Amino acid sequence: MYQERFAHIEVDLELDRTIPQAIRERFAEHQQEDVDWMTEGWRFPLKEARRVRFGQLHYLDHPIYGVLIKVEQVKK
Repeated sequence: MYQERFAHIEVDLELDRTIPQAIRERFAEHQQEDVDWMTEGWRFPLKEARRVRFGQLHYLDHPIYGVLIKVEQVKK
């Protein structure tokens, strides 16, 4: 998070998921490839930047997951 004239957030997340062995084997068979050639996991990145308002709830959407962000102003 940073603030210039307005508050902004930048999100750079990545979700790693292991591919089940049965799915890897069936996919390799369907593609006519060796299963050892296949990757063992999937990566799902979420990169987003946006202006935010203090106290509001913001939702960042990805087809696999989502992120809720609420920024509160700190009193000195």
